[in-house]
Amino acid sequence: MVNNYNAFNTSIGRVSIEPTLEHATSYGGILPLLDYVKKIRLTDHLEDYLNVSKQGGIFPLPEAATALIIGRVLGIERIYHFEEVEQKTLLKRFFK
Repeated sequence: MVNNYNAFNTSIGRVSIEPTLEHATSYGGILPLLDYVKKIRLTDHLEDYLNVSKQGGIFPLPEAATALIIGRVLGIERIYHFEEVEQKTLLKRFFK
């Protein structure tokens, strides 16, 4: 059972942190990174510089660029490695 002192409000909602490594992943330290990206409004700044009028894709270019930057910081070196992390709940919630 998780105690109240292990729950934190983050940019993606309230998250509970386990004091064990039972469910740990290699992306366990992503929360501070996601909060920082949200705080500095990285996607908004990228939107100012990557303004494409007719993109034709599923994801807006600034959001895709933000995902690539976050992935690179996490150590993802190749585009196809993103398939592994695209199902991570934290990233899904961050990118809505």
